[in-house]
Amino acid sequence: MNEAYNAYRGGVSQLLGDSLVDLVMWRDEGGLVGVLVLDGDADLDTQTRRALSELETSILQETGVHVLTLAMPKGEAEKRKKRIALMGGVRQKAYRGRNDYQARRMKVLIDRAEKNLTAAETLTDKGLYNIAVSSAYYSAYLAAKALLVMAGDEPPDARRCLDMFMDKFVRTGLVPRELSTSLIMLRDAHTEAEFRLRKFGKHEAQELLLESKKFLRAARTILEGM
Repeated sequence: MNEAYNAYRGGVSQLLGDSLVDLVMWRDEGGLVGVLVLDGDADLDTQTRRALSELETSILQETGVHVLTLAMPKGEAEKRKKRIALMGGVRQKAYRGRNDYQARRMKVLIDRAEKNLTAAETLTDKGLYNIAVSSAYYSAYLAAKALLVMAGDEPPDARRCLDMFMDKFVRTGLVPRELSTSLIMLRDAHTEAEFRLRKFGKHEAQELLLESKKFLRAARTILEGM
């Protein structure tokens, strides 16, 4: 784990340079979580995100440790106290509204999310990339739905799930905006694969699979704190 930690910290520092204000890391049962605090209102561009994904893949191959990257502009980081208070409010609501049904429902949704992720990996290995893309999306969708269930709201459909996730978790600052970016990216790819008959290749499917893995790991981390 220390080897993965050092490799990640060094790689991130080299990639981001002076735009990296701070790096906060902790362990979870899935591996390492790294939160990047960026200068000003900076955000990660597509090229940098791709480079970070390659860094994560390299660390996984060399050390066997999964790394999840989240990014946060400095302006957002300075509102940390507000974020903690908001998270406390969501935890209290989840606690007050939690019952056996919610707990069972959340477990079912997370189990289904895990199975869809496993299916996406298997389908990618078999070259069935379009079906793999859809399975990767459903994994993230079910994980987002599980979060909303434990916060006291179950969305009636996929469109409302994204809207409610944005309202309750993203716009309030409870989760980094890049999680919504991953969910939207996966949803759009699913639409292209299922309804517009776009043919996805191996590289695209693998990248979307990584986004789905990140989303599910982040959802599990958030659920553990609720």
